[in-house]
Amino acid sequence: LPIGWPTVLSARSCLSKADVTEIRMSGTDSAQSTLVAHISSASFSDGGSPSPAWGWNRLAINPDSKFMFLYTLLSSTVLGLDLLLLPYALAWNVDFEGIVFVFACVTPAFWTIDLCLNFLIGYYREGEIILDLKCIARAYCLSWLAPDATVVLCDWASLALQLSHGASDSRSLKVLRFLKLGRWLRIADILRVIRTAKVFAVLAESAPVGYRLVARIVSLFGCVFWICHFMACFWFAIGTSAPSDTGCRWTDDRSYASKHWPGGIDDASFEYQYLSAFHWAVGQVSLAGSAIQPTNSWELGAGVASMMFGFLFGSMLVSMMSASMMDYHMMQKDRISKLRMLRRYLSDNKVSAHTAVHVQKQVEQRLKVKERLNEGDVAALQLLSTSLRSQLCFEIQRPHISRLPVFAIFIDMDVKLMQRVCAEAVTSLNMRPKDDLFAPSSIARCAHVLVGGAMVYLQSPDTSPVIEETSTDITPGQWLAEATLWVEWTHVGRAEARDTCQVLSIDSEALAACLRMNCHVWEVAIEYGMRFHERVTMAVPPQAQWPSDLEVPMTSLCDIVVSMDRRTQQMIGVVAIAR
Repeated sequence: LPIGWPTVLSARSCLSKADVTEIRMSGTDSAQSTLVAHISSASFSDGGSPSPAWGWNRLAINPDSKFMFLYTLLSSTVLGLDLLLLPYALAWNVDFEGIVFVFACVTPAFWTIDLCLNFLIGYYREGEIILDLKCIARAYCLSWLAPDATVVLCDWASLALQLSHGASDSRSLKVLRFLKLGRWLRIADILRVIRTAKVFAVLAESAPVGYRLVARIVSLFGCVFWICHFMACFWFAIGTSAPSDTGCRWTDDRSYASKHWPGGIDDASFEYQYLSAFHWAVGQVSLAGSAIQPTNSWELGAGVASMMFGFLFGSMLVSMMSASMMDYHMMQKDRISKLRMLRRYLSDNKVSAHTAVHVQKQVEQRLKVKERLNEGDVAALQLLSTSLRSQLCFEIQRPHISRLPVFAIFIDMDVKLMQRVCAEAVTSLNMRPKDDLFAPSSIARCAHVLVGGAMVYLQSPDTSPVIEETSTDITPGQWLAEATLWVEWTHVGRAEARDTCQVLSIDSEALAACLRMNCHVWEVAIEYGMRFHERVTMAVPPQAQWPSDLEVPMTSLCDIVVSMDRRTQQMIGVVAIAR
């Protein structure tokens, strides 16, 4: 450290009293009045998803909210039960009682509420979220209102007929209930909502590659099961209810007769009937065939159509499963290739067995760790507009940078400016265990905040004003080298990652360039920086402890604000009252 440290440390060249004097001389109105007007016009936007400002628009529901996430799961569950029970009830002519009666009463009410709720759910247009009720209603009326209303009306009409006419009107009831099959139109809508709520994206990102492959295969088999279920119910309904030009039906086949079921399948138990029809459906999808043969024109037509569908669906299923397996193997191939090249490198350079094993073990462990993606790793972000990209960066980084009190004040003063700061002055770093964030005696260019993971700060008597070596644990949310933003700082310790860490780094020069764009924010930043510099130079024992990269004595927000001039204190007070 230089002689006289830290007294000889200088403030950042951009933090000049002349700038403050120039700002104050150029202002025609009082700083407080101008700042209040600016904050009022900004309406304290949080920089996240836009929200409606006045009137009924406050009732609009953000499609990315937690409520929509839970509601989508609920509607998907109801839809799945509806799609399972409906074919069964139609094919077997189930009596209107018990669980069927309860479900028949609940589903119309649920989908009626869903229809009304769709007038409040926002949507995306050209990448921008729309939360205006008039626009939402117009978009819904031009898209899903007609099919949704038709399905809901069929639900209520079916329920009303059953309650008023009973089982004697079962034929007209069945015709009307077939209209409920229009509910399949809701599948695309539900999946679109799920994609909007990022359910699949979150699951895909959070699960390892192997689990993703298993989940994909399970979902494919679930789809196959539902299709076979629907075909089985359809086949049984044709066998029992469709016209027959030969006087025969597949359910009359006497080869299935026994002392318990003398009439064949038609007299068999429900379990046997369903499994027989399901066996036939699986045979059509897999093109393996079935022992059950069609006996009339309706059954022949259904069999031909099912075989054609099975051929197309089976081919698609095989290709999807093959693609999933290939994707899994390609991801494993990259890992295996890296390890093979490492072993070759170690062998070519005749590295000792002890060192080679240590190197390979560390590489294998680090390859298993899932790294967080930085902004530069996502090419699709280049397609975003500058404003939306700044908004995205701000939403991601705000919870962390706002832990520094002065940044929280800047956010309250000008959200748009801080969005630009996050886009231009803040970068994200991913660190592995044993990596150094900075080394002692190096010139500091950035301040840092730990987002996730664990680090340790080490000081040695050779490079720091300490008597013996010290180590301090660093936890998420803690700032490092904050003095870099206001002082020409030199690191007096070493920050080392204990495990996989994510760190946000704020470049001091880029930060100053952004803050200059708002005279009020820049005035507060200069005054804050000058007071911070004074406290750094006074941090000398016995008056105070030596400053470090983790802490500078007497630099809490309250300590600095009470020493500012009255004008700056009033500006900060305006922000505090407005908050």
